[in-house]
Amino acid sequence: MNSSLNLTGNRNATTEWDSHGSFLTFTAITLIFNVGMLVILLKDKGIQASFTVYMVGLLLSNILYTGLVNPTEILRQVHGDLWLGKRGCDLRTASEWIFSAITKHSHLLITLNRGWALVFPLSYKEKHTITVACMIFAGMIVYVLALVLPGVILDALYYRHPLSEGCGLNTDAQFTWSVVIQFVIFDFPVVFIAGSYPFLLWMHIKRKKRSIRVKDSKANGTQMTDYSDKNAILKINQKPKEKKNKSKPFVVLTLLTTGTVICWTPTMVYYTIACFTSTANMGQFFNVAIFVYSLQGLLDPVSFAFSVTWFRECLQKGWKQLTCQV
Repeated sequence: MNSSLNLTGNRNATTEWDSHGSFLTFTAITLIFNVGMLVILLKDKGIQASFTVYMVGLLLSNILYTGLVNPTEILRQVHGDLWLGKRGCDLRTASEWIFSAITKHSHLLITLNRGWALVFPLSYKEKHTITVACMIFAGMIVYVLALVLPGVILDALYYRHPLSEGCGLNTDAQFTWSVVIQFVIFDFPVVFIAGSYPFLLWMHIKRKKRSIRVKDSKANGTQMTDYSDKNAILKINQKPKEKKNKSKPFVVLTLLTTGTVICWTPTMVYYTIACFTSTANMGQFFNVAIFVYSLQGLLDPVSFAFSVTWFRECLQKGWKQLTCQV
């Protein structure tokens, strides 16, 4: 295994872009989209809920990753690793490993959140508050740091290659740790997200059908015999509320799941294989994988935007409605 292998994948490989300028442009667009969507989530009261905590956390992770890693990647490509210096290399390496891990686990939390809401709707409604969501997200960060940070620190103190050989974490020196991190931190979230989606989709469809059955029963003045979805009955008995901007969590889940599976699977496969054998003959596959991986940071805010009612309505009404206010 290459001693300078970065098992997180490097979605900042500027060699995959036509020029440093195009990569810098992509970085700026990614930051603008993530910051813009973050402002919308924080400003629009109509879409603020406990679920929004995970969306905000994911956007912040994208912003920190893109803002810290991408610029240093451009600098090292233009001026070389020696120009970064030890502190610059330490910052880049730690940021890449830590924020890559937090980003993947933010996606994982969104999937787990939707699973809780669909399988145990009453429990979710009663217990999943904004405070609980913040505690869950904070716990995830502690978990990630507890696993990733020791290896990053040890590498900086004892195992780092000279900058003349490149800026990257020496995974050979901590082979067991790097393999565990690859499987537990970087592979598991992608596999779980992809594997659980069919079940969550089935639960979502099942819940929708029950809600329709309850509505039909109320409209016909008959009683339902199936009360398995008490949450649907409670929703029907509630008084109609004024229409307001709101997000659609399952739409968010569907868009994010599609993006993560498409964008992250190639690098996951590449780096998992690289743990145990040479990948010298996979150069072209790696190039494509890195390019696709880099798109996820841009797709996240786009996915959130298309899940918001007012944004979809603005698109449907055409260019004349581009002045819609949040």
